[in-house]
Parts: sequence; C-alpha cells; structure tokens
Amino acid sequence: MTDRQLFLRPFISLQFLEDQMKTGQKEVIELQSQSQALQQEGKNAVEVDCRRQSVEHRFKELNQPLLERRNKLMASKEVHQLNRDLEDEMLWIDERMPLATSTDCGSNLQTVQLLTQKNENLQKEIQGHEPRVSDVLQRGKDMAARGEGEPEALFQKLTELDSQWLRLSQEVGQRRSRLDEALRGQQYLFDATEAKNWMVEQELYMIAEEKAKDEQSSTAMLNKHKILEDSVKDYNDVIQQLDNTSRNLIDQKHPESELICQQQAEVSRLYGGLLELAQERRTKLEQQDELLQLQREVSDLQQWIDEHEVSARSHELGQDFEHITMLQQHFSKFSRDTVSVGQERVTVVDSMVNGLVAKGHPDVETAISWKSNLEESWEELLELLATRTAALGASHEFHRIVHDARAIGGRINEKHQQLPDDFGRDLHAVEDLQRKHAAFKNDVHALEVQVNQIQEDIERLRASYAGEKADELDQHKEDVTSSWGELLSSCEERHEKLARTEEKYCFLSLIRDLMLWMEQIMRQLDAQEKPRDVSGVEMQMNNHEHILAEIDARQDNFSSAIRMGNDLLAKNHYASPEIKEKLEQLQEKRKEMTNKWEFTAEWLKLMLEVYQFSRDATVAEAWLLAQDPHITSQEMGASVDEVEDLLKRHEAFEKSVTAWDERFANLVKLTGLELKELKKKQEQEQAEQELRLQEQLAQEEEARRQREEKQREKKLKEEEERNLRLSTLNAEHIEGSKIAVNGTDGAEGGDDSIERTPSTPNSPQASGPSTPGKTRASFREGILVRKHELDTNGKKASSRSWNSIYCVHDEYGLSFYKDAKNASSGNKYHNEQSLALEKSTCTVATDYKKRKLVFKLQLADGSEYLFQAKDNVSFYLHHQQSKLKKGFLGDTSVSPCTSSKEYYVKRFLADCP
Repeated sequence: MTDRQLFLRPFISLQFLEDQMKTGQKEVIELQSQSQALQQEGKNAVEVDCRRQSVEHRFKELNQPLLERRNKLMASKEVHQLNRDLEDEMLWIDERMPLATSTDCGSNLQTVQLLTQKNENLQKEIQGHEPRVSDVLQRGKDMAARGEGEPEALFQKLTELDSQWLRLSQEVGQRRSRLDEALRGQQYLFDATEAKNWMVEQELYMIAEEKAKDEQSSTAMLNKHKILEDSVKDYNDVIQQLDNTSRNLIDQKHPESELICQQQAEVSRLYGGLLELAQERRTKLEQQDELLQLQREVSDLQQWIDEHEVSARSHELGQDFEHITMLQQHFSKFSRDTVSVGQERVTVVDSMVNGLVAKGHPDVETAISWKSNLEESWEELLELLATRTAALGASHEFHRIVHDARAIGGRINEKHQQLPDDFGRDLHAVEDLQRKHAAFKNDVHALEVQVNQIQEDIERLRASYAGEKADELDQHKEDVTSSWGELLSSCEERHEKLARTEEKYCFLSLIRDLMLWMEQIMRQLDAQEKPRDVSGVEMQMNNHEHILAEIDARQDNFSSAIRMGNDLLAKNHYASPEIKEKLEQLQEKRKEMTNKWEFTAEWLKLMLEVYQFSRDATVAEAWLLAQDPHITSQEMGASVDEVEDLLKRHEAFEKSVTAWDERFANLVKLTGLELKELKKKQEQEQAEQELRLQEQLAQEEEARRQREEKQREKKLKEEEERNLRLSTLNAEHIEGSKIAVNGTDGAEGGDDSIERTPSTPNSPQASGPSTPGKTRASFREGILVRKHELDTNGKKASSRSWNSIYCVHDEYGLSFYKDAKNASSGNKYHNEQSLALEKSTCTVATDYKKRKLVFKLQLADGSEYLFQAKDNVSFYLHHQQSKLKKGFLGDTSVSPCTSSKEYYVKRFLADCP
C-alpha cells in the first residue's frame, strides 16, 4: 500500500462517518415530523417528544468532534501536499538542468537552430512554470510561519528549491548566449556556402556553349542572360553583406575566425570570375543575335521577294477593260510599293552587313554571301516588274480599244433605242419631231469621228495580233460598222417616215377643215327658220342658192383632198387604212351635205308651193267675196239702158270668170306637200296591214304549239302512270330488283354527275354474288360525304370527321371505297367491312343543321352514319333508294326502266316545297 493510500484512509473513514451523520440527520427530521403527527393524535406525545429531543442532542454532540477531526486531517493533508509539491518541483528542475548546462552548440546551422529552438522552448517552459514554483515557495513560507509540520526541515527544502530554480534560470540564459554566438558563425558559413554554390551554378550557365536556332531563341537567350547578369550584379549586395559579417565576426574573435576568413576570400574570388564570364557570354550572345537578326531580315526579305515574284510572274492580262484597268492600277501601286519598300529593306540589310563587317563579326563572310544572293534576287524582281508592266500596258491598250469599240457600239445602240416610235398625233407634233430628229441626226453625225477613230485603232492594233485576238478585233470592227450602218439607215428611215407622217397630217388637216366646214354648212341648213310667206321662202331660197355657190366654190378643195389621199394610197402609205377611212368619211359627209342641201331645196320648193297656194287662195277668196254682190244682186234694170248696162256688166263678169278658171283650176290641183303626205299615209297603212297579218299568223302558231304541248304532256303523264303501276306490280313479286340511275343525265342538262348508269336485270353486273373475277352488281354507287357518328351499341365514334368517299350499294350491303378505281378493284376504304342494311333505318337528318342535304343511316347494331349528297336530286335518289331497297317505304320497288330517274326527279320536285 502506497503512502498516498495510507494518507487517504483517514479521509475515507471521515467521509463515511459524515455520510452516516447526514443519513441520521434525515432520520431525525423524519422523527420530528412523526412526533408532530403523534402530538396531533395525542398518543404518548410527551414521551415521544422527549426521546426525539434526546436523539437530536446526541447528534449535535457528534458534529463538533467530526469537525475537529476534519480540520486536523486537512492540516495534515496540506503539509503532506506541500512536501509532495516540493519534491515534484525539485524533480522537475533536476530533469531540465542537464539540458540547460549542456555545452554542445552544434556543428552546423541546422543543429544550432534546433538547439536554439530547444533552449527557447526550455525558457518558455521555465517562464510558464515559475508561478507554480513561486506558489509552492509561498505556501511553504506561510506554513513555516504558522509552525505547522517540521519548520526547520521545511525551510531547508524551500531554500534548496529556491537556489536550484535560480541556477536553472542562469544556466538557460548562458546557454542562449553560447548558442547565439554559434548561430551567427554557422549562419555566415551557411550563407557563404550558399553563395559559392549559387556562383558555381551560375558559372555552369555562363560557360555553356548552347547556340540559338533562330532569332527568337537567340533573343530569349540574350534576355535570359541579361536577367542572369542582372541577378549576378544584384548579388553584389549579398557578397558585400557577407564581407561585413565576416569582418564583424573576426573583430569579435569568433572561434571560427580563421575558417570565416578563408571562406570570405573564396567567395570574393568566385564572384569576380563570375562577372568576367557574364561579360564574355553577353558579348557572344549579342554577336549571335545580330547574326540571327540579319539572317531573319535576309530570310524575310527573300521570302517577300519570292512572294512578289509570284505576282510579278502572273500571266493574267484581264478579261475586259475594267478588269485590266483594275489590274494595271493595282499592279502599278504594287510595283511602286514593291520598289520603295524593297529598296528600303535592301538598304537596311546592306547597312546591317556593313555594321557586322565594321565590328569584325566572326561570321562576316556568311553575312556577305547572304547579301550577294539577296541583291541578285532583288535585281531579278525588278526585271520581272518591268516585264509585267509592259505586258499589262499592251493588254490595257488592247482592252481599251475593245472597250471603246463596245462603248461606241453601246452608244450607237443607245442612239438606236432613243429613236422614238412616236410619229406625232398632229401636224404640229410632227413638225416638232422633225426638228428633234434633225438635232438627233446632228448628234449621230458627231459619233462618226469616234467610229472612224475606232476603226483606225483596230486596224493599227490588228497588225500586232493573230489568232483569237485578231478575230476578236475583226469582230468588234464588224459590229461597230454594222451598228453604225443600221443607225444611219434607221435615221433615214425615220426621216422619211416623219415626212410621210407630215403628208398624212396635212391630208388629215385638210380633211378636218373640210369636215368642219361641212358641219358648219349643215348647221346653217338646220338653223334656217320656217318661212311665213312667199317672200320669206324666196329669200331663204336665195340664201340656199348662196350656200350652193359656196359648196361649188369648195369643189377644188375636195378635189385636192381626194387627189392627195389617192396619191398617198398609191404610194402604199403606212397609214393607208386610216387615209382610206378618212376619204370615205369625207365622201360620205360630202354626200350627206349634198343630200341635206337637196332635201332643204326640195322642202323650200314645197313651202313655196304651199305659200303660193295660200296666197292665190286668199286672192281668189277675196275676188269671190268681191263678186258675190254682183251674183246675188236682184236688180234687173228699170229700163233698156239699165238692162243693157247690166248685160254689159254681166258679160264683163263672165269674161273675168273665164280668166279666173285657170287660176281656180290651179288651186284645185294638189301641191307637192299634199302629194308627199298622201304617199306617206299610203305607205303607213300598208305597213300596218302587214303587221296585223304577222301578228295573226304568230297567234295561230302559238295556239297550235300549245295544243301540241298539252297533247305531249298528257301522253307523258299517262306513260308515267303506266310505268309506276308496272313498277309497283314488279316490286310485289320480285325481290332484290336492281335499281340504278344514270349518273351523267345527258338528256336533261349535260352536267357531270357522280352517279353511274343504272344496271338492268339482263346486264352482267346484276347477276350473281361478287367474286374476285367478276364485278358486283350495284343498285347504286357514287361519291358521298360521310361522317361516322356512333359505333356499335351507341358509343361515340373515335373519328367523327367528314370524309369524301365512294359508296357502292349492292345486294351485300353498303361498301365504301376511296374512289371508283379502288371500287372496281375491290380495295375498300381503310379495309372497312360492308354495312349490313337489314333492320336499318334511313331518315332525313332534320336535326343536323350544320350542313344541307344530309340523311341519317342507323344500323341494327346501334351504329349511326351521316351522309351528305352533292345536290337535291342526288340526295333524294340516295335517300329514297336506300328506303326502297330495305323496305323503309313498305314492300315497294322501282322497275329498272329508263324513265326511273325522270320519275324520281319529278317526284322529288313535287315533294320539294
């Protein structure tokens, strides 16, 4: 058992007693509560309370001895702990004392640094442990002052601890001084060694004989060397610092002073040699760089010359004038730039070579050979440039002449196109066009000099070329000559045409003047007022004679116009139709004017007769009125003289009457106006009689046609009723009769339809079932628009869109095909099965409003389809056909006769509202 265990056993026993005391205390408190309960119950309360108090008192007496024992044990523990702490601190100092008193300072920088670090750690550890040592010393001094334990022995231990602690601190400080001195010496030696190693490494770079392959690598090497040289020069500070450090160490009489002196001398010698090597290497690299620069310049210039030689050797001489002009301009600029830039660069190379020669470059012979080769290439390039310039000049001349020829040809064509097609709409316009054409001819003649010049240039250049070039020149000359000839001929042709147009408009002007004059004459004839008496008529007749004289005076003008027109027609004038038309119009107008004058002259004669009759009738009536008293007088005379006088007067009256007989006879005669009116009335009565006769004949023809129409309609109706009765009778005895309607209805309108020709009972299509080798007999077939509304059992169809399909209704049901071709081959639409029509219903889709002519087909399995026909007739035929075939209209049938369609159509038209 250890001392610590022996020391702790009393504490453990004391702790056990204290725990028992705490337990007993709790029991005493419980006794108190139980005692209070018994007091409340009144059971031996006093005895119980006395015993409780006795127990409490005894517990209180035990507390003081326990407390005293605890204090003693704690004092013993403190003494024991102090002794133990003193021993621990002495042990801690003894453990670290050998390290503090060590004389080993290391043999190199790393060991010295390691030992220095350890010593610094020891110092930090001592500094960190010093408060604990101070606390132990202070507790020991306090305990010795209280007289606890053994004061003398305790004071001796405290003194020993204090002296050992002081010695440890001093030894650590002295070791730090020794290590610092060794560190400075080793640091110098290390730095000197590093400097020598660095300089030896740099010497290896300096003495290397590496050669650059090109200017870029040479420049890189030179730049790298400059960097190395700068670093060597900058390293002078390090060398100087080492020298200062060595002097200080020697002055301080460092133990390694002799070694330090030797190292410093070696460093200085190596640094001086390194500077010399750097200077030599720099010179070599600069010479190498200069040679490579020259080589690069020579190589670039040679490549530049080769590239320009490619352009100078080009054989492209242009495709046209613009191209050769562009090539010549570009090459001229190229040549100038080449000569200027090339000569400058050649001069630069010469100066570079001369510089190398002046500096005594070791590779000067190579540089001179490069220069010679370059000058030869440059001279060759200059010769090529001169040759190319001459070739382009000759080609430019050729293309210039060709271009000028084309330009002249273009101008000639342009002038040719500028010749207008308009020849004027009147004489003034023609005269203006003639003036413009004269100016145009002057412009055209101005081109003659250029045309002649081009022809001379082509002749001059023709001698220098042969083959295709010569043929091209000849062709251009021929084109210019032919275009020029065509332009001149067109100008002359237009000049002649304008002259003929002028003749035309002169003629038209004369015609127009005559037409206007005739219009004026006709207006004068129309503007004459109705005369009121004979003198008025005679005056108008005099005026009418003056008009005739004016017409006769214009006969020369008419003759001139007609002669001019005939002359133009005889010359085959380009406006011959118009001239002929104008001549005809002139003659017609002249004839109209003459007829109008003659009509007016005749009318004036009639009017003169009328007014003369009126005048004579008035005079006669006045004479009769004047003679009336003589005739009605009853005077017979009273004497012979009077009777004789009356007889004489009566004889004179009879003589005057005889003289008036002719005048009265003239009055009885019909005038010209009365004769004309009588003739007009007779012609009118004759025309009315002919019209009445034509109307009577037309009425008789219409009545006859209506009788025939009624008889035909009656006969047709009887035939239809007979056919209907026959059809009804056949439907009762024959099942499945074939009914079809002709699809082209050619006899009733000629419009194309979708239905096919009806099958007759004797036709091959109406017998037997459908087999792969035979055609199925169809009751009806054609194109309908179908919509699948419901599937089986009344479910909505997945696809409910309208589709135009070809339907065939036969004895097997209703089948669908894409078109008639697929129907004939049996390829059904989407491989759909035929619809069985047994127990199916077909009704008009009155509840479907989106489309017209729609009927609904409901099958026995609940399927439902909508069909749309193309027109009313087709709709009715399809609908009724389905009902007739499947019994929707009863057990009826339609006979396969040729009138079946007509019957259905009439039936449909009768059913329609």
